[in-house]
Amino acid sequence: MTTTRIQQNIGGFNIDDIVNAKLEELRLEEEKRKRSKKKGVRKKKTDEDSTPTIDIDTSFPFSVEDLVERGKEFYSADRDGKNQEIGVSVSLRTALKWSLEHDGVVATMPFLIAGLSIADLNNYLRKEWHTTRTEEYSGIDIDGVLGSAGEPVVVTLHGGGILTPGRILKAINEGVTPKGNAVLTSEEFNQVLRGSVLPEKYKPFPFYTVDDVKNDKVSSPFGRYAVWLPLDMAESTQVGPNNKKEFMKNNLVLARAGTPRYIEQYFDNVQAESLLVCNYHRFKEINPKVSQVRMLFINNTNAGLDGGYTLCGASRYVAVGRKKKNARSKTTEIRKRTEDEQYWRRVSKW
Repeated sequence: MTTTRIQQNIGGFNIDDIVNAKLEELRLEEEKRKRSKKKGVRKKKTDEDSTPTIDIDTSFPFSVEDLVERGKEFYSADRDGKNQEIGVSVSLRTALKWSLEHDGVVATMPFLIAGLSIADLNNYLRKEWHTTRTEEYSGIDIDGVLGSAGEPVVVTLHGGGILTPGRILKAINEGVTPKGNAVLTSEEFNQVLRGSVLPEKYKPFPFYTVDDVKNDKVSSPFGRYAVWLPLDMAESTQVGPNNKKEFMKNNLVLARAGTPRYIEQYFDNVQAESLLVCNYHRFKEINPKVSQVRMLFINNTNAGLDGGYTLCGASRYVAVGRKKKNARSKTTEIRKRTEDEQYWRRVSKW
């Protein structure tokens, strides 16, 4: 199938950047709303309150149940006029546009791990593999932004970064690495290390270490943030099948999961008779001096977390949006349409 008119612009501004910026704006607005609701008298904590619940992220607008019950899949195996496989770009573009229209999000690997921790065999999450809105970068930290100067590092970025639909197409047209990764410019990799891949009006995404994840210090595990670790630490993690003890202590698994709270339940739910779950990576097979990035995938079986899949292939993203209200007045509809029009006019001037 040939896809035409892949590049889209609104008011002269690339839609990739508009979608990312709008999603970040929605996230910040939701955090502000949540904080305002918390003001006032706090309820005294009791033993009953300490019981863990599925939805652990108070700043994230969707619960794990929302993902499991209302997630929408966006599949593509499209090819362009040169017969190049562009499914990842096409499905991501479609998922981002839908999530923008429905005030939603495209699911990251931590969100999908949490969903798979409770999804039964009849659920869509257990029937197919999925692409995640999680990107994994590797390269040399020349200036020592995260670690020591000149140290090779791995950055697992949840919630989207350099790999917009248009940037994925550019990587495919220019040629990916032998292992299917997009090659980055030094400027792009430096932007990632500093957490600044969005327009300047948005604050940089936060960075965490693997120890932060182990100690459950990530404030919004289903949101937008990065976990970094030295390349040699990522290389040393077991490739392929892990038993339960190995999987739960695997540093790369922790970076990809963002929180330890769902890892055991996820393992128990997807393991097969072998009592093993896989975690794949290709860090031993790449040139550490070349700045590069890939998109992470997650399997519906004990094939587990996949960091070995190429950008040139089929893709299946998942997005979840806000519930539709049963009734909406005409005045509300007009106000919402006016606000949307004002927003697009504003961003077109960036």
